[in-house]
Amino acid sequence: MGDSASITQPDGGRLGRPPVPEPAWRKSSYSNPAGACVEVALWGPQFIAVRDSKVHDGPMVALTRGAAEIFIAATGRGDLRPAG
Repeated sequence: MGDSASITQPDGGRLGRPPVPEPAWRKSSYSNPAGACVEVALWGPQFIAVRDSKVHDGPMVALTRGAAEIFIAATGRGDLRPAG
């Protein structure tokens, strides 16, 4: 999958691809018909990968399981708001 499979750091730098197989992506059951959604995948024993469901060959973000749990909990509580 090339460089698009690299892990992107918050500062935009790339960590490179972890030595694990290509993730098996799953789209949310809450996805709308226009496809405005994210896909997630377990990626090896340590990562949860997230990508835009409309851009399969685009970049993805890989979170540790602990970071993914914190992100999901904050999202569910409504703690995350769009910038601006």
